[in-house]
Amino acid sequence: MVNLKTELIELTAPFEFINAVVGGSVPRQYISAVKNGVEKATCNGGPRAISLVGLRATLYNDKAHSVDSSEARFETAASIGRCQALKEAGTVVLKRTMTVSTAVPADLPGDLLNDFSVLRGTVISTARDDELTTVVSAHVPESELLRYGLDLRNLSTVLARTTITLHHLVEVTKVPSAK
Repeated sequence: MVNLKTELIELTAPFEFINAVVGGSVPRQYISAVKNGVEKATCNGGPRAISLVGLRATLYNDKAHSVDSSEARFETAASIGRCQALKEAGTVVLKRTMTVSTAVPADLPGDLLNDFSVLRGTVISTARDDELTTVVSAHVPESELLRYGLDLRNLSTVLARTTITLHHLVEVTKVPSAK
């Protein structure tokens, strides 16, 4: 028998497992099997088959039986329990919105502004870095940035500098179905 508590933590935090079992009534390998089962359910994405983040699992009680217990059974019980809990509680799919700051020659910011528009970005600032360089910053969905380096190179025959950082997470309104 495996008793787990699942709770939300910071959305960008990776999965966290805590062993809060008091006493040594269960062999250590069963605790690691529970951790493996919960990790597998988390990495496989639960009900939507998308990797999960922002969750903590705390093992607070378990019982082993000398004849019926095995690592595989503990792992399976933890995995099934985690998936069932996620299905009952509900999950949301989040997508990343990145802050993209790109420095280009002063004569190219118009082309860069058009490029951000094509990428479904929202320009947040345009500033002169010096007499020769303009820095344009925008919020852009991460999914639109897969080819950004190549597109930027095609946009400018000279060198450009870009920094990309996570700005925030947005709930996806249309969720892909698990296949």
